Amino acid sequence: MADKNEITAQLAGASVAQWQSLEELVVAFETGTVQLNTVHPPETAANGVISLGWTEHGDELGRLHELVYEMGVVTDCDWVSWYDPDRYPDVDSLRGAAPVDLIRLATAIFRSDRFSEGVIVEFIENGMLVAVLRQLVDDQQLRT
Repeated sequence: MADKNEITAQLAGASVAQWQSLEELVVAFETGTVQLNTVHPPETAANGVISLGWTEHGDELGRLHELVYEMGVVTDCDWVSWYDPDRYPDVDSLRGAAPVDLIRLATAIFRSDRFSEGVIVEFIENGMLVAVLRQLVDDQQLRT
């Protein structure tokens, strides 16, 4: 697993175009102008076969999902051991958080969604994920 210097160093490889794309997506999520997902309910076919319901990410959320992995915002860290919901319980608690913690939190959110579908949407709706990404974008803009 990567240490904190390796975690933050991964972002250094992100291109200007990737940061601009992330900024555009953050603005879209901040303004609430995106469809987060589409829920496909379970269905029973005429022959009695039941298909389970599933959730499909909206276009912007799909792009965000790809981008955070490409940029290194979601990274190889021990997020399971690190994550504690009391560490950053709300958006206000994120103010002044170290970039490495923002990356770890983003990683925990995106990776948790693999095990519990809907985690990413929940963290967008409660503002946490958008605040994490906003701080990373703003911090990057200060460095350039």
